[in-house]
Amino acid sequence: EANQRWLELSRHLFERIRKTPRKSDRLSIYFRLAEIAQASLQDEQQAVHWHREVLRLDPTSTDSLQYCVDFFSANEMWRELVGAYELALRSRGRGGDEGAMLVQIAMILWKKLGELKAAESYFRRIKLSDPKNRLMLQFYSDFYTAQQDWRRLLGVLTTRQQMEENAERGLELAMEMA
Repeated sequence: EANQRWLELSRHLFERIRKTPRKSDRLSIYFRLAEIAQASLQDEQQAVHWHREVLRLDPTSTDSLQYCVDFFSANEMWRELVGAYELALRSRGRGGDEGAMLVQIAMILWKKLGELKAAESYFRRIKLSDPKNRLMLQFYSDFYTAQQDWRRLLGVLTTRQQMEENAERGLELAMEMA
């Protein structure tokens, strides 16, 4: 019976969204619907649906972004996770946590989806702001190997070797260059 009352409240709130012209009011209702789905109904699918609605209206909502990130990661929904990060990245612009989001998107595309070309566009942006980023350099080692671009691979390996603090790993990179 308690679930039925929560469902009725959810339906009532949903109807209010259609009649509410103010964005801030709609955001509040979507947040409340997400809370009800998550805490009262224990329906993660519905909660993520409402959090996505919040992100459509306000892509800078850290609470909704974090909920979606956690949900998509736990359920290995990599494309949806990339989409959530891309939406937030487009709306937030430069600065802040842009670099961290670029790395997250690039890593998911590279490691989880195996999409080197798609990941490269994000690593290219990382390279502009942090040309010695270790993850980016590791990616380009794999990328140029897959592309059979030996000249560029040699440049990346040289940079990685120069940055390497571990002498044994530096020797391994030198062997790879040879």
